[in-house]
Amino acid sequence: MTQNRKITEAAANAGRALNNLAAALEAAARLKSAGRPAAANTGYGGTSFSFRPAKTMREAAAMAAETCRAWRIEGDTDNTRLEYPELRYASEEQDLRVSFGEEDAGKYYLVQPDGSIGVTLDGCGSIEWIFLPF
Repeated sequence: MTQNRKITEAAANAGRALNNLAAALEAAARLKSAGRPAAANTGYGGTSFSFRPAKTMREAAAMAAETCRAWRIEGDTDNTRLEYPELRYASEEQDLRVSFGEEDAGKYYLVQPDGSIGVTLDGCGSIEWIFLPF
């Protein structure tokens, strides 16, 4: 598989992840309105995390690059390694599809200290991880 095709697929996967997140958040909202608890702010294995917020995926990618050299796409069974140039390209493509404005107070990307990148549409009630450290 060529590098450009992998990058294009990474951008498409990120877009699908956001669409899946929107559906999951809608389901979570229905559960919450039925009196069931929302998802906790935890990382993998139920551990808590801290993060830095970003309004654009490109900003999130730049922050993640401060602590991480390579990423993999969450759910990618091929475990494709993305380095910063590929991540930056995928993030620019993502920003063309999705943008969070001032009216989107609870919608942002987040970056963990290990370089993981996720997105939340409800102020961290639930998080969809998009890129994880390789």
